[in-house]
Amino acid sequence: MYTFRDLTPEEPVVTSAYMCRFRNLKIKAVFLDDVMSNPDVPGSDVVITYETRSLRDTKEIIKSVSIRDANEFVKQNPHPRLWRLLAEAALKELSLDTSYKSYIQCGDYHGVYFVKQVKQLDSEAKQKAEIEAYFHNLDEAEKIYRSIDRKDLAIDLRKRYGDWKKVLTLVREMNGSDELLLEVFNQLGDHYSERQQWERSIQFYIKSRNFEKLSEAYYRVEDFDSLERLIEELPENSSLLSSIGDKLASVGLTSQSVQAFLKGGKTKGAIDVCVELNQWDEAVALAEKYHVSEIEDILYKYANHLVSKGNLITAIELYQKANRNTESAKLLAKLGEDAGKKMMHPLKAKKFYVLSALDIDRYKSRLLSDQGLRLNPNKALQGILSNESTNFENPWKGAEAYHFFLLAQRQLTEFKLLDCLNTCLRLMNSYEEYIVPKELYSLLALIGFYSKDFKVCSKAFIKLETMESLSEKERENYEQLAVEIFKDGPVNGIELEQKLCPTCGHEVYDYETSCQTCNTLFYPCVITGRNILDQDYWTCTTCKHRTIEHEIYKYHNCPLCHASLSSTLHSNDLF
Repeated sequence: MYTFRDLTPEEPVVTSAYMCRFRNLKIKAVFLDDVMSNPDVPGSDVVITYETRSLRDTKEIIKSVSIRDANEFVKQNPHPRLWRLLAEAALKELSLDTSYKSYIQCGDYHGVYFVKQVKQLDSEAKQKAEIEAYFHNLDEAEKIYRSIDRKDLAIDLRKRYGDWKKVLTLVREMNGSDELLLEVFNQLGDHYSERQQWERSIQFYIKSRNFEKLSEAYYRVEDFDSLERLIEELPENSSLLSSIGDKLASVGLTSQSVQAFLKGGKTKGAIDVCVELNQWDEAVALAEKYHVSEIEDILYKYANHLVSKGNLITAIELYQKANRNTESAKLLAKLGEDAGKKMMHPLKAKKFYVLSALDIDRYKSRLLSDQGLRLNPNKALQGILSNESTNFENPWKGAEAYHFFLLAQRQLTEFKLLDCLNTCLRLMNSYEEYIVPKELYSLLALIGFYSKDFKVCSKAFIKLETMESLSEKERENYEQLAVEIFKDGPVNGIELEQKLCPTCGHEVYDYETSCQTCNTLFYPCVITGRNILDQDYWTCTTCKHRTIEHEIYKYHNCPLCHASLSSTLHSNDLF
């Protein structure tokens, strides 16, 4: 291997290594044969560094002759690496002018600035100490400062380089001030916390009484007992108490968090923590104790925030706690609609509608039991009617829709065909807007086919085939199925049983909601799906829906709202 300076070659070096880098008059080469013989764990000797002759000669001249002669040699063979080598050697020998000029030649302006700073020092010992520190010989620099009895400068030196362990040793030797000792403890705490050694940082933060960083360290190591004890050490109304309260609240420690907020004078913050962690009783107790009258407004606003974030279940609980039953009823009705039409889960939809209706009933009961409204019943009635007419439809109707939809499917599986047909016709006449049309008319077509009422079956297929939401493939399938069903005979219906209206005697069907002659309203039985005309019936005390008397004894709960019958089934409920 030859190294050329301009066109002049240096003495050759016999080697089998491959050159990988040439910089600062040094050649780094790698023995690739050795690397390939053991590629997974190559040894450190596979890499070798060669120095050029000019670099070797300059080092030898600096060692053997004066700085002035070395300067002349570098001038004759200029290179930034040689100028840097000369600058460092001159600096060690306190030849500051030569070092200054050499740093300029190699373009090291940091070195230029350092030399200017060294020149301003008032003693040679200090200059030597700073130069040793510049070359990272901190122990030698400290010895020099100790030799001139300047431990304070040794402390400043160690502080500059962040060696706080040595600073602590020096401060204790010279009996430094408490203020300096606190600074050292604090810096040592930061040193360990930056390296995630929280246990060790806690020891120094305790000594420095840095409560802010101590609380963070306790939180990181999950020492919540110590974090709680820290609350007692802090003065009242300290700004750090709110931060500690937030930390404790983030891990669910409600009482400790409330303690921190209250000591910090943040009553609202304590109530917000109770709301966030679902500690409603404690939130109300705090509001009463500290005369925070707007607790219901706080709950209501937070519930609105949850609604905007899509967290409807938690919002419903908040509305109920805030006595905003109409708002929770709206959300429950929306959940019922989504469960029925989007999720295709009729049982869940029915439950949501029942819960919504029960919330409305609670609102009415509270309105009627209000002491001020008792004296003015017309005002209470007006409030109830305005709520029913302007806000949303009666959720009991949605519960009835999915109840009868489930009942019709159960009747079909039990092969009670006429009962199922009657229930499906009731759904079509009264509850069509609640059920997904495809599901409703598919069920109606199915029961029409099985009960031989092809007239009903044909109408259901017409509805299915004309739905805009169907794909072409689905529409073709419905059309082919209709052809298969109706190709062999005429589309005939069956005569359903008619009963007499108890008021005017006109004949009515079991699925009709009122008499077409006298407009008498009929109540459906929630067990059979048929109208209750002149039969004895039982009324649920919770949902106020009716069933035929001899049917209810088969059940332990109301078929619609599922209220227990053990305490409500008395003789006076039968009419």
